[in-house]
Amino acid sequence: MGAPFDLMLGVGADPIVQIAGDPPLLSDRRVVVLGGADEEDAARDGSPDPRSFAPAMPIVTSVELSRDPAGHARAALEHLRDAPAGFWLHLDLDVLSAAELPAVDYPQEQGQTWDELLDLLRPVLADDRLLGADVTILNPTLDPEGRYSARTVRLLSDALAA
Repeated sequence: MGAPFDLMLGVGADPIVQIAGDPPLLSDRRVVVLGGADEEDAARDGSPDPRSFAPAMPIVTSVELSRDPAGHARAALEHLRDAPAGFWLHLDLDVLSAAELPAVDYPQEQGQTWDELLDLLRPVLADDRLLGADVTILNPTLDPEGRYSARTVRLLSDALAA
C-alpha cells in the first residue's frame, strides 16, 4: 500500500494524518486490497503490514489473485455491497508483474498478467455502484515509445467494453 492510502486509514505521523480531520478518514471496512503484498514482502521492504492497522480490510495477495481474478473481484464487490454511496476503484498498475509492466517506479516481481488484470476489472467496471476510478503508477519516462501506455489504454478499453 502507499503512503497516501495509509494516511487515509490513520497511519503515519500525527500532524500529517490529522491535516484533513480526525483520522481515520477511511474505514478499513470500506476497503478491499486486491493484489497486495504478502506479509513477507511487506517485512522485506520495511512497509508496515496493513493487517496490523486495518484488520477489517480484506487483502488478497498477488499469488492468490492470480488463481481466480474474476472470483476475487466478485468477492470484493460482495464485501462492498453495503457501501451507502457506492465505491471507488483505485488501480495501481504496479499490481502487474515487472515482466508485464516494467514502466513503473516500484516494479513487483510477483504480480498479475495483463489478462488476469482484465479478468479482475471486467466485473468491477460493470458494477452499477462504481462511482469512478483512477489509474496510477505508470511512469511515462520509463516508456519512451509509449508501448505500455498504449497497452494500458487497450486494457481499460477492453475492460469497459465487456
